[in-house]
Amino acid sequence: MSSTKKIGSGFTARLRTEMERHQLTQSALAERVNVGQATVWDWLQGKAPKRRSLHTLASALGVRPEWLLHGTGQREAEAELERDQTAALLDEVAGLAQRIERAGVEIQECAGAMQKALVEAKRRRRKVRPAV
Repeated sequence: MSSTKKIGSGFTARLRTEMERHQLTQSALAERVNVGQATVWDWLQGKAPKRRSLHTLASALGVRPEWLLHGTGQREAEAELERDQTAALLDEVAGLAQRIERAGVEIQECAGAMQKALVEAKRRRRKVRPAV
């Protein structure tokens, strides 16, 4: 069972929100956290979870314990989202760098072809000039 220490309504609201977000009933959450449904009910009534239960609860919901209990710090899901977004941006930058590198090679090839065409055009022009 959870302790009898009362906690602010913020914890209860965050717990309810996370349960809704994960579509968890009290029974389903209790099963994930390995506690009885009565314990989850106690938490939803404002009783603070024991330290071990808090960490298991936070892990089951994918959030940080300090955020769940006190609303401080960052939700783990937000930190993961930021890491995912950063990784996606890095992948995009790497892809753009490769495209730029390929474009540079193509530009060099085009410049070489243009140079050859110019030399050939000058050569032909000299042949075609009428004698005065």
